[in-house]
Amino acid sequence: MKTRFENLKRKAESLNIQELQDEVLELTSEIIKTDSRLLSVDKSWKSYGTWVTVGFANEHHFGNELSAILKKALDGHITHSEDAEYKVSDFEEAIFSEIFENI
Repeated sequence: MKTRFENLKRKAESLNIQELQDEVLELTSEIIKTDSRLLSVDKSWKSYGTWVTVGFANEHHFGNELSAILKKALDGHITHSEDAEYKVSDFEEAIFSEIFENI
């Protein structure tokens, strides 16, 4: 995944916007399918009645840069439901946006 992201960054300058969006969407789809041991999201107590999402992205698998982008996309979403359960696929749009902005 790390290599794929780095290759996309290199070739991004030669792509038009639509081609770049398609490439990032394809990468995002692959990321969403990643094993939960390498990419996951959970929640943590923030303050009274408030929970915040906390993402985990394996730096060895994704590389430092992509891992930081993924954590940024997964972190900080607030809920007031103690019972809320999250899946990485719930954050597909946020992941796409963060990757697209950072390429």
